[in-house]
Amino acid sequence: MVLGCGNLLAGDDGVGLYVVRRAREEFDPSVLSTYRVRFVEAGTDGPGIINYLLDCDRAIMVDAVRMGEPPGTVRVFSMDDLPVRTGSPVTLHDIGPRDAVSLAERLYPGRVPPVSVIGVQVASLSSRTLPGMTPGVAGAVARACSCVFCLLQSNEEGRERNA
Repeated sequence: MVLGCGNLLAGDDGVGLYVVRRAREEFDPSVLSTYRVRFVEAGTDGPGIINYLLDCDRAIMVDAVRMGEPPGTVRVFSMDDLPVRTGSPVTLHDIGPRDAVSLAERLYPGRVPPVSVIGVQVASLSSRTLPGMTPGVAGAVARACSCVFCLLQSNEEGRERNA
């Protein structure tokens, strides 16, 4: 399962959704059905991510991140390597992907699949309505899609070797 996280109306924060949309359009439909790949626009509902995680064998999340790199930099992280957010969530609405996976692991031990995160460095995150992305982040969508395809391919090759 490939989960796009973010908010399309908050500027660069929507990059995860743009990546999922583009990947869905570019992915060969026969491969989708063969490998049972689903592309989901998870949005900003951190706790809602838990339901998706319990319904797959492996998850790839795509999200906007702050990692101190130039805008548009794309990195692949394991959950352990994901940059830690400063501050604690105030409400369930403040739960991000890392918090959601951690909560799912505590609530459903042994049921959470391996999760990879494709992070795209943002130029800015806005709490005001600001549709569209900055040029550097928009230019990273194709690179992030390539990462999605590489992770999916490596997962399937690993299954074939271990079958």
